[in-house]
Amino acid sequence: GRAMYYALFTDPERRPSRKTVTLKTKSKSVARQKLAEMERSVAMGLFDPWADAVVEGVPAGRAAAEFKEAVTRKAARGDVSANHAASLAAAARMFTEGLPGGTRTDRINSADVDKLVWSYDNDNSRWQMFARVKHFLGWCSERGYLRADPIEGAKRPPPPPRKPPRYLTSEEFARVIAAAAARYDRVQEAGAAPDDAAWWSGLFVFAVSTG
Repeated sequence: GRAMYYALFTDPERRPSRKTVTLKTKSKSVARQKLAEMERSVAMGLFDPWADAVVEGVPAGRAAAEFKEAVTRKAARGDVSANHAASLAAAARMFTEGLPGGTRTDRINSADVDKLVWSYDNDNSRWQMFARVKHFLGWCSERGYLRADPIEGAKRPPPPPRKPPRYLTSEEFARVIAAAAARYDRVQEAGAAPDDAAWWSGLFVFAVSTG
């Protein structure tokens, strides 16, 4: 069916800076009318989209499906990579499929987050899943699907340890330069037109010399 309409409010001094409130209609004309009424309420100080947004829980599976559509559109616009969008959508689906049947978004709690995140046995997987579920729940919160963000009470996993960078030894660097030069020589011997190989040696020297 047609998509539900939402009102989007922005304020760089609020967190999050963008807040979406459902207009609870699939009719464009009705949505325009409701938006005008909501804008008047905001202007008069009678409604705060960040504090007073109406919470309307929806089936968790439906929220995951809508989230997938949203991140897919972002990928199509180039805002995120297709792989990142797919990983976010997969995490949302996995999270909602692990909830008891019939769970609505306004009933999701921090224990539900912990159940999925801590089912993994390594820091990297826990951290990635936590970040992806956090993204999904943040999206739900913006749409008024949650009463409170379950991430707030969830057990945050420690970030995976970062490995120190490994630098080329002098011998390895010399081998890289020699390989680049050999590639250029082969191109020349074959009588082919010069390609990017002509730049490789100089490019490697410049990159290593400047960090």
